[in-house]
Amino acid sequence: MSVRRLSGSDACRAHVALMTSSMTRRQSRGESVTTEIDTTEMEALLVTRAAEIFQAVQESTVMSSMLVLRAASGGYDHSSGTVRQGMSMGASHFLIFNVARILKSEGNLLFNLGGARKEEQGLRAFKSHFGTQEIESEALEIRLGTGLEAGKERGDRAGRVA
Repeated sequence: MSVRRLSGSDACRAHVALMTSSMTRRQSRGESVTTEIDTTEMEALLVTRAAEIFQAVQESTVMSSMLVLRAASGGYDHSSGTVRQGMSMGASHFLIFNVARILKSEGNLLFNLGGARKEEQGLRAFKSHFGTQEIESEALEIRLGTGLEAGKERGDRAGRVA
């Protein structure tokens, strides 16, 4: 298995396909997760080089994928996905280990494996196997733009609810 780094729309589509595969498996286990994934944010992060995609590849097949947000001294696992065959061969573990190794070799000090809600016990257990330190955090999403754009977005949302 090998690791490759990408940043284009094709990589984003492949990443979302693997995320959907993982979310579908989690839904089948009774977890409350969505399989509807909007790529707009991810593509913007990739285009601006605020993020990049790392993939674990076996021959020509992508087994696991991770979108990593980049900062001056670290990386953050924004989202990940693995196909069923990749799970059986340890592709996700392989990818996490290698992304950490790559980031360290580039002088980064931190690699955050991303969040997990309290009810996501399986995901929390998976991440704990990497010797992680749990950090309580909150997420906040702010849409920047003019008041007119914000008002339009609120109106759009209100229209969907009614």
